Amino acid sequence: MKILLFFPFLSALVLVSAVPARHPPARPPRLLLEEMVITLNRIEKRPTDVGHTLIADVIDVHNCKREDFCRVEKVLSNMVKEFKEKGIIVRQLKEYNKDFKVNCPVVENKEIELKKLLHHLRICAQKKYAQ
Repeated sequence: MKILLFFPFLSALVLVSAVPARHPPARPPRLLLEEMVITLNRIEKRPTDVGHTLIADVIDVHNCKREDFCRVEKVLSNMVKEFKEKGIIVRQLKEYNKDFKVNCPVVENKEIELKKLLHHLRICAQKKYAQ
């Protein structure tokens, strides 16, 4: 008798465990921008972490476009020097750019300090967040 009562429970357990796992829903771009701004604010409070490393100037702070975020992701991903939040920023940019299917070539005509590039990225993220 106890076996008959236990069988439906066991069957339900097997069925539930056989259901494929779902991927978490994609986070909205606005939330990603907010997280990016928070991370960049944290970096700006510790300027010694970033230092005076020169990097390609790939973002136009006056005319922030989606391609700029893509270019910054590429430049930071290929950067040799590490800083504390580099991985976090690159992941946030990668997720933000995930659905953006455009070729964004990096032209390295001009260089700026890394801390200034990150400051420009924060300004652009704030502008996009406000739209």
